[in-house]
Amino acid sequence: MRVDPKERDPRYKDLIKKADKEAEKFLEGKRPVRGQLGYCHFFWGTKQKILKEKYDVDWKTPAEINPWVLFD
Repeated sequence: MRVDPKERDPRYKDLIKKADKEAEKFLEGKRPVRGQLGYCHFFWGTKQKILKEKYDVDWKTPAEINPWVLFD
């Protein structure tokens, strides 16, 4: 499966990890909860928004990079 090249780029790696944590914290207590069907889409959308608005990083979600794959 393909990933956004920024995830392997040392210039962005720490920012992406930071955005992961921020997205997880933001989604705590919201539905769907982690592990439920559809959560990944909410997580990726939140992460993408944080990266763009807070760090001015254009990041593509796994669903955008892999349009032929069905994610739950």
